[in-house]
Amino acid sequence: MHKLDPEDPIQQEFRYLRDLAAASDEKWSIDDWINVDDAVPSDDNSKDTDDSEDDNDHDGLPDSIDWVEAGAVTPVKNQGSCGSCWAFSSTGAIEGAHFIKTGELVSLSEQNLMDCDTLDSACEGGLMEQAFKFEESANGLCSEDDYPYMATDDSVCNNDCVKVESTIVKDYIDIEAGDKHGLLASIVLQPTSIAMNAGGLGFQFYSSGVFDDDSCGEDGSIDHGVLAVGYGHDEDSKHDFIKVKNSWGDSWGEGGYFRIKRHSKNDYGTCSVYAYMTAPILA
Repeated sequence: MHKLDPEDPIQQEFRYLRDLAAASDEKWSIDDWINVDDAVPSDDNSKDTDDSEDDNDHDGLPDSIDWVEAGAVTPVKNQGSCGSCWAFSSTGAIEGAHFIKTGELVSLSEQNLMDCDTLDSACEGGLMEQAFKFEESANGLCSEDDYPYMATDDSVCNNDCVKVESTIVKDYIDIEAGDKHGLLASIVLQPTSIAMNAGGLGFQFYSSGVFDDDSCGEDGSIDHGVLAVGYGHDEDSKHDFIKVKNSWGDSWGEGGYFRIKRHSKNDYGTCSVYAYMTAPILA
């Protein structure tokens, strides 16, 4: 699969939105914004620090996006003890793109990807871009109802299921590592696959609010695929955030979702959410 031609209309729209988001802080270098201190000042006459004042990273874009409220996101799923997060992130991104293209929300089969995608390794892990590449050659995915999730490496590829129309991936947007503006621009267009560091206990025991522990992802490592479904600003914490769908069931976090602080001193953001970002383009 080739990367999108710069003249592709979807790629043009992505680049336009990305440049629009970045335009307000062109005078900043990346070293400036990753070292912003957003701690609330102590007893003085300064106003409370507001993340959006430190870096107007969505200038020119909507103030907030929520694809869950828009109806483009299927209910939270549960990968269980299988390391198939990559498949859940991939199907979630395709589900969102399919909804935007057709107006129809269909839950797609992770097990279809796991059994048939020879580029990835089912319960042993994989990459969302590779899933998109497989999905192009496979001519679409089957529905969750037609090809249910088994959380296993042992099932055989079933070629008899009926592919959901308009789920063929023709290409993907490859967002440069560390490009926060690129992620926000992509989220404006559609739910977007990202990877992160989810191994720390602080994150695993997250329950609500905006997660803001910069010790998570300090080294830039990633080990978990998830789906970015929105962004906004939280008045309680004064943090701008990205809203993310997880695949650990709806009893974890905020009904299966979490919000994570957009601004961080880390090179790739809190929990490395800017380390790996990609979005499928449907045929």
